[in-house]
Amino acid sequence: MKNSETEAIKLNIREQTKILNDVRNTKAYKAVEGYHFLKGQKGIGKIQKTGEVLKHICCQADKRIQSQDPLEAVLKMQAEGEEQINSLGVELTEYQGCMQILSKILEVKNTERKVICVFAPYEMMDQPDGYARRIKNIDDLLGDRMLRIYIAKSSVVNAVLPECSEKSGNYISIRYNDLKKQHCDFVTIIAHLVGSVYIHSVYQAMLSVAQDRNIIKLYDFHGVVPEELAFMGMEKEAEYYSKQEAELINNSNYIIIANQAMKEHILSKYPGCKSEFILMPMNNDDNNLDLMSTQTDKSEIKQMKEIVEMPRVIYSGGLQKWQLIPEMQDAIYNNRDKCEYHLYVSNPDEFMKLWGDREIPKKWEVTTKTAEELKEAYGNAQYGFVLRDDIVVNKVACPTKIIDYIKYDIIPIMKTVHIGDFGQYGLEYLSVEDFLAERFPTEEERLEMCSKNRRIINKIFEEYQIGRNMVKKIIIEQNG
Repeated sequence: MKNSETEAIKLNIREQTKILNDVRNTKAYKAVEGYHFLKGQKGIGKIQKTGEVLKHICCQADKRIQSQDPLEAVLKMQAEGEEQINSLGVELTEYQGCMQILSKILEVKNTERKVICVFAPYEMMDQPDGYARRIKNIDDLLGDRMLRIYIAKSSVVNAVLPECSEKSGNYISIRYNDLKKQHCDFVTIIAHLVGSVYIHSVYQAMLSVAQDRNIIKLYDFHGVVPEELAFMGMEKEAEYYSKQEAELINNSNYIIIANQAMKEHILSKYPGCKSEFILMPMNNDDNNLDLMSTQTDKSEIKQMKEIVEMPRVIYSGGLQKWQLIPEMQDAIYNNRDKCEYHLYVSNPDEFMKLWGDREIPKKWEVTTKTAEELKEAYGNAQYGFVLRDDIVVNKVACPTKIIDYIKYDIIPIMKTVHIGDFGQYGLEYLSVEDFLAERFPTEEERLEMCSKNRRIINKIFEEYQIGRNMVKKIIIEQNG
């Protein structure tokens, strides 16, 4: 059915409804309504209702009287009919939108352009957190002419079919509800038609896509999701994503890891894994080879930091349980007058609730900043909190904040260095015990620490470049 046909039906229903309403509003029809209403009354009630009927006839419409009228049922049917036609029109629009996406894919595949499905939220690419920045890193590989179809779960999408929208010539966004079979079926068709998918995290995994042997799957292992959920006490969710993770690990063609610790974890947990691993450390979209190859000379580092009265300490990140925010706050409180603190958190109000009624430092700020705004803040800091426990959630992590810190010559304040591969790299850091005891390095020692950390980040960036080129080559070859 075409849109013009549904509009014609709705117009006809509205015209009929107007005629029926015009008829029922005449005194003659109201008198008929009143007569039939009184016929149904008995005894003394009939006399008492006569006044109400007279008022009704004199244009003071009484809904109780109208509800006895057979015409009311007709009008109700008319209203329901228009509602159904409206619903059909919406479904038709959804259907047409989805069909346009299919047509677009077929059109692109018949040209020299390439296309890939990216299982990640399109809207997140400009966010400052590590997950979003990884999405942006991969997107930057895809070139100016490759069509990206971003597919993401969204529980608020309750339409018959997924929400499909073309953002630009190179971007299509599909949001679907993974509890709706029709949605999942459509997404599976899209993935199968395209033939290759890049899956950002097990959170965005779809079982039917993971199990389809005809789809080339690149799985970006963003972290140990089941273990993170179990750590937060979410056992049911942990069990669900553990099953999803197993399917992805055992069926992916390539697994992109941010550090070797991730590979060790995967092979220990899934010894039968046959996927090819690609090491591609976390990287920020503003990093480039020229910036990362800066000299490690200490005089160069010193020029980047202005002279300050007391050490500037920064924190940039979320408030998740593994970030040990209470321990960080205790450390800040104990040294509240020895440093100035710049705390850039995802939820400042929640941070202050956790702080409670304790005395605040003489110099501090608690706010949120964008990735761009953080650059200036990083440039003015000497130390940065990265407090983590020595547990699997952290051993397999690769926090972007550590990359940011050492890139800007910020010495990490750490509870353990066993985070990802940083311990093996020989990362220079200030232990939280030394921080609390005010055993800060001398300026000469701090510069030497920064110099060593610069060599580490240069190595990380070299690994990133190698992994990046491998991923790009695979994507291009699979879409050749």
